Amino acid sequence: MGKIELKAKGLRIEVYRDGQQIGRVWWSCARERYIAAAMTGPPIGEHPLRTTAIDMVTKHATVTEITDEIAQQVADAISTHFRADPDYAPQVMHADWDGGAGRVIVWSEGLPDWAYLAGDGGTSDYDYMSIEYAPVPLPAGVWVEPVNPQTLRVMAR
Repeated sequence: MGKIELKAKGLRIEVYRDGQQIGRVWWSCARERYIAAAMTGPPIGEHPLRTTAIDMVTKHATVTEITDEIAQQVADAISTHFRADPDYAPQVMHADWDGGAGRVIVWSEGLPDWAYLAGDGGTSDYDYMSIEYAPVPLPAGVWVEPVNPQTLRVMAR
């Protein structure tokens, strides 16, 4: 099973197994319960007790390594999708700068809200017009999570 550690980040608790983030648990004021999510993206479940929610994460989560090569494939897909200038393309970084898992893609020269649009698509209201964007096509077994408007975390399903 491995060594399980919990790290508080704001209102949520991140769950680590052997130093690798495997999920998170956070308090939802709207529902007044704890919600558990594996790093695969969707919530695993919710429960009034935090310990039960953490158990949900540790039982359901499976994490594999995201290599630089896979992260670069995602960065290239983002570059193509949002028509990046080749001289100022998205850059792959290790995610250890914020204590998270996987890799991150940083792109300060792109559309100001590209990281929020990459995973699920949506509408951007920049440049005086609303533009609808489809999600960026991702390699199989990969999902993305925005860190901020110009940084995206790449994780394994």
